[in-house]
Amino acid sequence: MTDLLCKKVFTCVQYHFVFFVLIFLFGICHVSVVHQFESIGQDCGGDLPEPRGIIKTPGFPTEENPTSTYPSNTDCYWVKQGGEHTLVQFKFWALTIENGQSNSNASCEYDYLNLTITSVGSTMFCGFFTPTGEIRGFGSLHVHFHSDDSVNYRGFTASYQTVENFNPCEPNPCINDGECEIGNGIDRVCKCKAGFLGEYCEIDIKECDSDPCQNGGTCSDDKSPNHYACECPRQWDGTNCEEERGSPCDPNPCQYGGTCENVDYVAICTCRPGYDGEICEIKTGCGNPGIPYLDRHRRFNTGTSLQYSCIEKYVMEGKQNTTCLSDGTWSNEIPNCKLNGTQNQQSSDGLTSWSRGMIVLGSVLTVNIAVFGTWMWFKSPWAILERLGITGGGIFLQQTHSINPANPSNQVERIRTLSVCSINETSEPSRTYSHTTPVT
Repeated sequence: MTDLLCKKVFTCVQYHFVFFVLIFLFGICHVSVVHQFESIGQDCGGDLPEPRGIIKTPGFPTEENPTSTYPSNTDCYWVKQGGEHTLVQFKFWALTIENGQSNSNASCEYDYLNLTITSVGSTMFCGFFTPTGEIRGFGSLHVHFHSDDSVNYRGFTASYQTVENFNPCEPNPCINDGECEIGNGIDRVCKCKAGFLGEYCEIDIKECDSDPCQNGGTCSDDKSPNHYACECPRQWDGTNCEEERGSPCDPNPCQYGGTCENVDYVAICTCRPGYDGEICEIKTGCGNPGIPYLDRHRRFNTGTSLQYSCIEKYVMEGKQNTTCLSDGTWSNEIPNCKLNGTQNQQSSDGLTSWSRGMIVLGSVLTVNIAVFGTWMWFKSPWAILERLGITGGGIFLQQTHSINPANPSNQVERIRTLSVCSINETSEPSRTYSHTTPVT
């Protein structure tokens, strides 16, 4: 009985011992498996909370294990959620994944990485060549790695980065007043102003490099962008100094009758009195005080004095002298010349007496000529001499020339009187003028 009980107890204890051993071993295996899946879960897929990070296949080689490969029958999913204006940037740093059938890296039937960006779509990757460049798009990022149950390789490692509310033109990267534009929805493109080149309009085009200035002209392009200027020798003109200049005095640039002189293709103006300035455009001194028949542009320098005088038998009313003042006015008004009243009366009386005498003399002479002519016609003593062949007409003609004496003094007086009358009739001022310019 005791032996049987002991056997039963031993068997019971034995059963319990085996049971506890099994439980212990199961626990160890469970912990190991869970730990293994937890490790795989951390390296194989999941949400990506950070705006940037690294993605790689499980088992990617390290310095401690440089020959490591990704596991078989693995599917890893990484997800980074984004909106319509979320920029996604993805770049491979290494990629070694089993090729597809016929060693193709396009079909990728066995192992592969499927990369999806919302605005770009999905792309499969496998093979032994790492893609260069950056894959970019807008929206969310999905990465799926798959391996089958056969050949395994190193796998891949890549980086991602997301930018919310992306605008490549803020801030504007373009310099020299370049305008930033968005190309293909992602890339920024600088539209440069004329005269600049480069990705950011940083290159200033040197317009003078082509040597556009001819005939010894000097080129300068530092005044404004997209512009150059030629400084030409005086003999040449035009944008590129291609035109030979004519005389700078044709047409005359000097105003108000100024005289132009060509001095080494530079117009030098010599101004008339009363004018100043580079082209005689500034009026100085005084204008015409009222002298008739004077050039309308005639002016007088400041300090110039004029002296007036009247002709014989006229007297002056007003100041004889006038001076050009610094304010452009004359010191005195122009005087008047008035006929002397006494001389005018005497001239009129003299003219009347002379006229009466000439009328009486003319009347007497007319009567004498008429009587003498009648006598000559009927009683001519020279008619007998002519019949006898004797002539005396020369003596008569000589006497006839001397029978009309003239009074020279009367003629001169008449001429003078008529001259004065002529001036009075035309109402022209009877005066002359001269001017003197002060010595500076």
